[in-house]
Amino acid sequence: MRLTEKERGVIKRAVLNIVKNMFLTINCGSSSVRAALFSLDSSGKLSRLWEKHLPSHDLESLLSFLPEHPTTIGHRVVHGGARFRQTTQITEEILHFLTTLSPLAPLHNTYSLKGIEVAKRLFPKASHFAVFDTAFYAGFPQHVALYPIPFEIARKHEIRRYGFHGISHAYLWRRYLEMSGRKGGRVLSLHLGSGCSITATVDGIPIDTTMGFTPLEGVMMGTRSGSIDPSLVPYIATKEGISAEKIISLLNEQSGLLGISGLTGDMQTLLKEKTPMAELAIEMFLHSLIKAIGSLFALLGSIDALLFSGGIGENSPEIRKRLVEKLPWLSVSLDEEANQTASCLSPGTGREISTSSSITKIFAIASDENLAIAEEIS
Repeated sequence: MRLTEKERGVIKRAVLNIVKNMFLTINCGSSSVRAALFSLDSSGKLSRLWEKHLPSHDLESLLSFLPEHPTTIGHRVVHGGARFRQTTQITEEILHFLTTLSPLAPLHNTYSLKGIEVAKRLFPKASHFAVFDTAFYAGFPQHVALYPIPFEIARKHEIRRYGFHGISHAYLWRRYLEMSGRKGGRVLSLHLGSGCSITATVDGIPIDTTMGFTPLEGVMMGTRSGSIDPSLVPYIATKEGISAEKIISLLNEQSGLLGISGLTGDMQTLLKEKTPMAELAIEMFLHSLIKAIGSLFALLGSIDALLFSGGIGENSPEIRKRLVEKLPWLSVSLDEEANQTASCLSPGTGREISTSSSITKIFAIASDENLAIAEEIS
């Protein structure tokens, strides 16, 4: 059957619309890279066409699998500094400014910038946007955002608590509402992976979080120390005869679970090792989480749910169990069977893992940062 000119025109416009609405997201984490391709239909709904994950930062190889050329690309950028409070199109001037922020998030921004460089070379005609982890916390009031250092120094150098993993925490809040059927509430979202952070959210607004000026602050992590006495920096510099810059590298790359265990920063490996130093690292990790949860709970006053996410939060029933057992004051009760089966979740999926009698509900949710980024740029 031959098509009429009108019918050919309709098909052509439909094809052009599909091509026009192709969105690529690139998420360079501290230890891996994930990319996804989405299309936007005429009703404004995003559909995932393709997604790949590599336990390395070989973005060029990853994008070689891409089935279509995108017209819009969203890049996860961890640190936006004081300047960037919302998603921003990447120009040469913006890209140059982002390079100045790399020392504030060395495990992330450096890889994000390389990702932008590769993607701009492979897709020079696409529009590129930076989606910032720090944007979720841009509305922090001064009493939350500032450090107790001389105010003029903080103002001059834009020193404040920026917060991180914001894309994930914002997504977890929205997904919690969908799963629980609630319209609001008070939650603690635990993004536990190579990097770890906890955020307290009330009705969609973050009121505090564990990370601060850089992603090094907060709870103990895979290779990051988390919060320490700042006097340790000059003390170690003097005793070891190394520079402050090398100590920051040590705190970012050789500390945390890796530094204590002497084996690895990977939680699943440590759980299998069962050596005294591996167990010490795990106990220190749990202890740091309990302290952070306690302080954030004090700010919330009450809590409706704990949300577990990230590589550890999603995939380690043992860590979830051991942590919840140390939180009786939260009135939480874990469903053992649900907890054991809630692992290896695909992005965006999750399940409740608390018992029906648990006052505080518990959810394991696989954060879908790629979808959140696509929603920002579509």
